[in-house]
Amino acid sequence: MGLIISILLFTTAVAGLVIKIGKLRKWPARRGIILGIVVEAIGVLIAFVGFWPSDKPATPADVDTIISGKVDSLGNEMTCKMDSLEALIKKSAGQADPDPECQALAYEQAECLEGIVKTALDSGKVAIGLEEYHEALTHLGYALTAAGEDLSQRFEVFFYKGVAFSKLGENTLALNCFDSCVTYSPQSHVAWTNRGSTLNNLGFHEEAIASADSAVAYQPDDHNAWNNRGVALGRLDRHEEAIASFDSALAYKPDMVKAWSNRGIPLAELGRGEEAIASFDSALFYERDDHGAWYNRGIALGKLDRYIEAIASYDSALAYKHNRSDAWYSRGRALGALDLYEEAVASYDNALSLEPSLDKAWFARGRDLNELERYEEAIASYDSALAYQPDFREAWRSRGHGLVMLDRHEEAIASFDSALASDPEQDKAWTGRATSLAILLRFEEALNSCDSSLKYAPGDSLTIELRRLIMEFINELVGSQTPPPFDSTQ
Repeated sequence: MGLIISILLFTTAVAGLVIKIGKLRKWPARRGIILGIVVEAIGVLIAFVGFWPSDKPATPADVDTIISGKVDSLGNEMTCKMDSLEALIKKSAGQADPDPECQALAYEQAECLEGIVKTALDSGKVAIGLEEYHEALTHLGYALTAAGEDLSQRFEVFFYKGVAFSKLGENTLALNCFDSCVTYSPQSHVAWTNRGSTLNNLGFHEEAIASADSAVAYQPDDHNAWNNRGVALGRLDRHEEAIASFDSALAYKPDMVKAWSNRGIPLAELGRGEEAIASFDSALFYERDDHGAWYNRGIALGKLDRYIEAIASYDSALAYKHNRSDAWYSRGRALGALDLYEEAVASYDNALSLEPSLDKAWFARGRDLNELERYEEAIASYDSALAYQPDFREAWRSRGHGLVMLDRHEEAIASFDSALASDPEQDKAWTGRATSLAILLRFEEALNSCDSSLKYAPGDSLTIELRRLIMEFINELVGSQTPPPFDSTQ
């Protein structure tokens, strides 16, 4: 304050000097007075700016020094001989001998910290809205430091930290935050709901159901909790219960797009395809660009063998989100079902350009290349699938069939053996193996492979015919080696 007064006195003196100079130089009176006023105004402005608190955001170091009681909210060293803000507050509350200086400083610091929490928390919320999640966590870290042991403030900070971590896919960290929230405020249905959603993301579906149950116990019309509960039940294959949960969500919020879309999935799993499509259509009525609803609608149509409509649904999904690898893959499958193999392969290529490790797309691509009699390319596709999923038995088996078509029978047998190692009950793998063994004239092994195939598929006509041909060939071969009749004249 002394510095401010000095500035004001100094500028007043300068203003007077300017007016005197104006008189000596015979300036117009008005000019000298105006210059003097300007100088005086500049002085007042400097003093005002110096007195005004800084708008610079608090950093962790700033917050720590305020909390420790070493500096006040303007950064001035504290003269009060106290160790911490907590001690100041205790003293101001009458828990120790009152000290007017410390009491005033305690309230000043408390007000400062409250402002830091609010500013940092608001900044964190804005950053979340702008999808700047790392920046949000930085602001929320400042807020948490300043919040101290204030439970309501800590609850709010941890809640938004959980939201930010969820958006970043850091679900374990998000769960820790929501766990803190329900500790600070056990009756907060919003905290229980977000906790349940995070548990679903982590695959802990039973726990997610329990969390959703807690949410609706405190707030029965929490449609998000009912939706999360339905998702968890569906992933546990409890489809009827899942549908009931989605129905509850929609009873409280009939235009909830996610609930309509999620409801269609268990309906399709239960074979209630028409109802599933109607549910997806309801989602799309409210939100036409819901690519998830378009995609799942395509899946339901595919299960009804309505492949042309399914492809149209996948195309709509891709129109709103071009980089959905699962939509490109499913579109390829629908095209393959229509014997449009070239287009199917192109669709798989799009899926794999987005997700090179999508082993099922490599497998499906190989299968359709087989149909196009492009066996070398098909085998290369199967090899790519197996690079990502070494125990992919269907890929081993199909690879074996491709090798048979190229007359590479030893390799084919090895491929069938790899398929059977993970699943000995694959009758088609046994039959393929028998084919290569027969071509290599290893008839006894071929017959054993046929018998193994028929053990798991007793009425398979292809294997029965193969076994008959092998026996016929053996009989012809044995007959041609019959010794000549005995010559009695010798």
